[in-house]
Amino acid sequence: MDEKLLPILACPVTHEPLRFDQARSELISDSAGLAYRMIDGIPDLVPGRARKLQDSGETAPQKERLEESHEYAKGYAEVRRTVPGTVVYEHYWNRRLIELLPQERSLRALDLMCGEGIFLPVLEQQYDEVMGMDLSIEMLKLVVPERRSRIFAGDALRTPFAPASFDVIVVRGGLHHLPDRLSEVFSEVRRIMRPGGRLVFLEPCDDNWMIRAFRRFVYRTSAHFDEDEERGLTTRELRGHLEKNGFRLLRVERSGFLGYALLLNTDMHGFLRTINSMPWSTAMAKLLIAFDSLWEKTPVIRSLTFNLFLSAQLEDENQ
Repeated sequence: MDEKLLPILACPVTHEPLRFDQARSELISDSAGLAYRMIDGIPDLVPGRARKLQDSGETAPQKERLEESHEYAKGYAEVRRTVPGTVVYEHYWNRRLIELLPQERSLRALDLMCGEGIFLPVLEQQYDEVMGMDLSIEMLKLVVPERRSRIFAGDALRTPFAPASFDVIVVRGGLHHLPDRLSEVFSEVRRIMRPGGRLVFLEPCDDNWMIRAFRRFVYRTSAHFDEDEERGLTTRELRGHLEKNGFRLLRVERSGFLGYALLLNTDMHGFLRTINSMPWSTAMAKLLIAFDSLWEKTPVIRSLTFNLFLSAQLEDENQ
């Protein structure tokens, strides 16, 4: 554990500073009476998995919501890093996100709900100081060891960071897993973001009734989705949460139709994995991306897209 990180970290329960117990390799919150463990070198700062200080031995960690099994997490990450057609679309998504990011290298960036860290290498090319956080330890174990990003296990509703710690926060498809608690997430993002900071996120979009109906059908018929735990989000509700928490909306961009449907669901359908692994899959992916790009710019039908890119800036109340 690099103790230079301690000024950035805080107890997710009390927001008070932490201290590092070298002997037990734990981060201690005296204010909350909790000890946060290190798991395979990853600080686990989820309160429900912490040890109470009065307990001298190990305590069984509580099961956290959305904690993925190792098998599914490994398969999810493998597809996005190895299936050629999917890789091309992932890179396309990354380029779209980069366009929304501020360009100063000295900024500190957080990839919130980072999963297996697929966007961390992109942020490392943009900024000198990058951190990633996800609820799932198993997903974080899949982050490439050579990455210079600092990673933490934490809950987006109660992050383990001190106030005003980040200039840039990216959420690449995590908000839709907390559809009924968005107000808490945005409030927490505001707490840990510096005034003038940039929030950029990519989420499933439910603005169009046909997209909503199709997504509802998929969620109800696929074992990979839980309709009670996730849903698409609308521009209106996201705009409302941003404005409520002092963010100024900068850009809204729609994304994904046929290319998204065929290239980004290869972890769920063997048929899609097969066609995206063919020798011609890279060329196919580029053609589908070109089709989606044209679709997104066409009046009337451009609302018929599966995803939204949004960027917003936290207003400085002192100005």
